[in-house]
Amino acid sequence: AVDTVVYRGGDMASAWFFSGVESLGLSLSWMAFIAAPITCVWGAIGVALGRHQRRLAEENDIPS
Repeated sequence: AVDTVVYRGGDMASAWFFSGVESLGLSLSWMAFIAAPITCVWGAIGVALGRHQRRLAEENDIPS
């Protein structure tokens, strides 16, 4: 049930975002232009979290 709510909630949120940005008069190309830097930030955060987790595992002698 939680998976369905979160999955469908994400669909709904992205549809609202798309409609909101479209109502501002921005095209799909502009949406991609806006989303690209956000995606890069998410990727950088993921890499940083992965490195931090690896460091914590090595400090505590947890096999990876």
